[in-house]
Amino acid sequence: MKSMRSNSLSGKELKRLSVVLNERIASLSWLFGFSSAQWVKNANREKGELLIQHSLMIRMLLERPELSPIPKVPLMHEVYDLLVAIDPSLTHNKMATIVGLSTKSTKRIFGDGAPTSTVGHMLLIIKNELTRLKTKQERREFYHFLQDNIKSEAESRGYDPDKVLNELGWTINAKPSDLQS
Repeated sequence: MKSMRSNSLSGKELKRLSVVLNERIASLSWLFGFSSAQWVKNANREKGELLIQHSLMIRMLLERPELSPIPKVPLMHEVYDLLVAIDPSLTHNKMATIVGLSTKSTKRIFGDGAPTSTVGHMLLIIKNELTRLKTKQERREFYHFLQDNIKSEAESRGYDPDKVLNELGWTINAKPSDLQS
């Protein structure tokens, strides 16, 4: 019979959990309530050094990964399709603008490129809200909210909001040059 000590978990299991759940460290840090420094410290702990609550959660999720409360980030195409139903003129470049990416990122985000955590979370928020809203009018109002959000950010950065929203996205060319006064 193995001693109880040999069954103790170490930080290696925390790292393995990220693989089993196919989640980024940022998502697991949220799950455990870790800052970046706490993640590093816990991921390097020796057997038996993890807090009991952390070990219990790791064991639970390694055994039953389907119990993970971390929401799955939708694909860019999923959210794009929901928005195209509201605005058939929506382009891939405009979709990149909605989530704060330059139009140069369009191919990558609509290909097999993984979004950053922030973009992934924005996609999740947008999808959840569009799914929650019942009427076309409510969805249109939310779409206008997203557009207003872009305009506000563009203005705050000295960009021409119409150029950002309708033509150029988040490029340096959307910012009026100082020579055009």
